[in-house]
Amino acid sequence: MNILLVDDDWLSLLSLGRFLHSEGHRVDAHQGPASALAACEKGTYDLLVSDFRLPEMDGLLLIKAVKGKQPQIKTILYSGQFSPATLQKAHAQGVDKVLGKPIYIQDLLAAIQSLALPLSGAGPAIFTISGQGYEVNP
Repeated sequence: MNILLVDDDWLSLLSLGRFLHSEGHRVDAHQGPASALAACEKGTYDLLVSDFRLPEMDGLLLIKAVKGKQPQIKTILYSGQFSPATLQKAHAQGVDKVLGKPIYIQDLLAAIQSLALPLSGAGPAIFTISGQGYEVNP
C-alpha cells in the first residue's frame, strides 16, 4: 500500500514512518502540507495519515485538498486535542478515522484494517522523508 504521511514533528514522522515501512508499505513522509500536496501531483496514494496541527494549513484542509486530487484516498487524522466541533467537522468532511495522541500502533493497525486496506504492501517497501535526505530501502 502507498501511504502519504504528514506530521510537522520529526520524531513522530520518523517513528510512524519506520513502523509502517516495517509492515511492508511504501511510505512517503512529509513535514509540511505543501510538499505533501506536491507529492500528490506525482504519485497515487491509498492512505493519507496526517496530524491535525500542521504549519500552513490544518490537517482537515490538507485532507480536503488531497481528496480533491485523489478522491479514492482513505484518510486517518490524529491529534493530541480534538474539540467536539473539530471532531464533528472531521466526520462531516469525510475523514475515515480519527485517532488521538499518543498513537498506539495497535490502534493504527485496527484503523487501517477497518478501512479494508491491506496490512502489507504489494511492492517493495520504501520509506522516504521529503527534504530530509532520509531513505530506507529493503
